[in-house]
Amino acid sequence: MRLPEWCKSRWVTIPVALVALAGMCGLAYVGNPGESAWLPECFFHRVTGCHCPGCGNTRALHALVHGDVAASLSNNILLIPALVLLAVLVIWPRLATNRWVCLTIVVVVIAFFVLRNVPFYPFTLLAPIA
Repeated sequence: MRLPEWCKSRWVTIPVALVALAGMCGLAYVGNPGESAWLPECFFHRVTGCHCPGCGNTRALHALVHGDVAASLSNNILLIPALVLLAVLVIWPRLATNRWVCLTIVVVVIAFFVLRNVPFYPFTLLAPIA
């Protein structure tokens, strides 16, 4: 299904992205991931015991919206760069079609996935705080 032309406009994309981000931040602000029953746990971690690249994102966002940048980085060091990248891609969506940008993102995410599951210091610092 093709999107209408008006949906592709930055005048629609940017406000929709901002509303979605505000909603996510609002949910992360009111719900403490360690105590909330309605925030799901990572299915991949529960099944395999390994941390996926997204493990700790909810706790990291919760810490970030409460102003604790250090705790946010401790839970998932890629969250803040991912939010910046998402903002850049909303403003300049053509970057998402650049193969070097896509390849760099894939390599960084795969390397992060592998390194955060290595059980030796300093790689254990990449695992989310329990």
